[in-house]
Amino acid sequence: MFRKRSKRLNNSLITLYITVLALLYGPDFVLAAPSNSSAIQAPQSTASNHVAVTTTQDRVDGTTTSLSALNTDAGPDHAISLREAVLAANETGTDDAITISFDIPTTASGYSANSKTWTIALENTLPALTRGNITIDGSTQTTTSAHPPIVIDGTNALDTTPQTNGFTLTSENNRLHRLTIINFFDGGLLIDGADAVNNQVSGCYIGINATGLSASPNGTGIRIQNGARDNLIGGYTVSERNIIAGNDYDTGIALHGAQTQANTVAGNWIGISSSGQSAIPNAYAGVRISGQATDNLIGGTNAGAGNIISGNQSGVFIEGSSSNTVAGNTIGLAADRSTPLGNENGGVYLTDGANKNLIGGTVTSARNIIASNNGWGIYIADSGSNQNRVQGNYVGVDQTGTSAGYGNVNYGIYVGLSAQANIIGGTNTQAGNVVAYNGAGGVFIESSNNKVAGNIIGVGADRSTQLGNQNDGVKVHGDNNIIGPHNLIAYNQQSGIMADGANITISDNTIDANARSGICVSGSQTAVLQNTIRWNGGSNGVSADCAVQGGIAITGTDVRVEDNVIFANRGSGITVRSGVRNRLLTNSISNNTSAGILLDSGANGNIAPPVIQGVRDNTIVGDSCPECLVEVFTDVGDQGGHFAGTTTATAEGTFQVPLSNIDTDSLFVTATQTDAAGNTSSFALSVSIAETQVYLPMIIR
Repeated sequence: MFRKRSKRLNNSLITLYITVLALLYGPDFVLAAPSNSSAIQAPQSTASNHVAVTTTQDRVDGTTTSLSALNTDAGPDHAISLREAVLAANETGTDDAITISFDIPTTASGYSANSKTWTIALENTLPALTRGNITIDGSTQTTTSAHPPIVIDGTNALDTTPQTNGFTLTSENNRLHRLTIINFFDGGLLIDGADAVNNQVSGCYIGINATGLSASPNGTGIRIQNGARDNLIGGYTVSERNIIAGNDYDTGIALHGAQTQANTVAGNWIGISSSGQSAIPNAYAGVRISGQATDNLIGGTNAGAGNIISGNQSGVFIEGSSSNTVAGNTIGLAADRSTPLGNENGGVYLTDGANKNLIGGTVTSARNIIASNNGWGIYIADSGSNQNRVQGNYVGVDQTGTSAGYGNVNYGIYVGLSAQANIIGGTNTQAGNVVAYNGAGGVFIESSNNKVAGNIIGVGADRSTQLGNQNDGVKVHGDNNIIGPHNLIAYNQQSGIMADGANITISDNTIDANARSGICVSGSQTAVLQNTIRWNGGSNGVSADCAVQGGIAITGTDVRVEDNVIFANRGSGITVRSGVRNRLLTNSISNNTSAGILLDSGANGNIAPPVIQGVRDNTIVGDSCPECLVEVFTDVGDQGGHFAGTTTATAEGTFQVPLSNIDTDSLFVTATQTDAAGNTSSFALSVSIAETQVYLPMIIR
């Protein structure tokens, strides 16, 4: 009995002592010692590579010369703060990995029973992680919450240092996991300097509150700068996904500066809530790469690598930086990759000398879905923004590649303001983009020396679903651009291609069923070569760019149209509305609802067609302008579906062309003539092959 009473007495004294200490140091102290302990004890662990944070208070009263010292002497409060843990970790001299875990009681002052979180309200900026090989792991805090349970709050962290950031990493091999980082004036996290290598940030909420449903903004979510490299933001599993949203001054994730390279941003939700279905915008951009940062990867081709980047002011913004890759991301849609959220200004921007960057890639897993953005889908502009590649993306459609209703409000892809040598698509069979249903049009090239090849523009990824762009499929305003080969440009609400620059080459494309013209050329020195142009001209409504309905419309000069197949267009196969020296050679033109070739309003010098006199010994003979180039065609109707031969007329203006190359189904023969200046006529009045073969020999006899 005496011993039992003594034990009860001792426990009563201990309880009284703890109560007094709690009044002095705060309620966190109470759970720093076990409730059934027979003596006041420091944390039991004395390991040199691990420490547990046991309080939400931001104070230093323990020994922080090493983890071992801190575990032995936590100070008068007998509790270890996050600040103490970081200080001690930095001072621990070995190279062994260090873990800072959390074991904070629910009686702590920063505990919220509603959100099941513990808030550490910092009084000033935490020390940078300078030692390296330190893991700060919020998942070690016992909780039933699905969100990061440890909240690092910078509301009161007004510092005298140049920047107020939640965490600063200046060393290598550190990991921050399952933390909520909010309300820091400058940034939630700064990864800074050439020694900041191989760090990972995973499973964190940065800029949104612990529930993940509303903003608690930092200035910038994460900033990587000054040569930091090979860092990973996110990962490839759900548990590694960061949600980075609501940051209200700069950007969700910023990568800045020369030698800031080989960093990866993968698997994150950027600009959206923890539900994945609503927007919580980051200011300026979801991801921003600037200041000559190179070889960074946003997304990737690994399973789980793609980011959702939606709801922001802009999606991805690359300024003055080179050789970065944006691949496998969804930009503008919610996490279900179907619900439109948009980015306010646009999806992907490459500006201010951004060069040699890759948007997408030539494997399916590299495809970005860039849809429902309120501005441009992809925007490439400014001097020096050269040699970028846009490949394999879905621009204006959802993940199926065939659904309407996901267009970007402006053009799907824009290249302009002196940006040069950029490639939209490519010759690799997987390089082409699907660009459809966009508001201002599909692709707009406003600068020089760019190429558009291998794309599907106005049609779904299945090459048949009619989606259209709500203006021209491709508009080319700059000079020396190449459109082709192997674009499929169809079902756009104006022309398939509108070309009003100079020295443009349009070659080897399929241009189907566009509402106005298949191709409309109003510039000079354009070459239209080896295209298939069919079923265009379904609408005769008002068009801002091209008022001509049919296959090819020309209002320019020195245009060369050669070796194309032009058939079944509603209107003329080729209409030359104005301009001179337009050469129309060796094309197959047939079954168009109006003329095969129409010269309007004195176009091409109002050159008259040749006159076919008949056929003698399987040779067509006729009259033309002296020394003009004469091309002969046969056709089942009154146009020129089959090129049969060519010759140069005599000085007297006569010509003969053998008909050895006759399509056996042809019933009629016709011809065009082209003068020395390069003006080509419309087709001659067609003549029946059967009738001329009989009639002419009788005249000769």
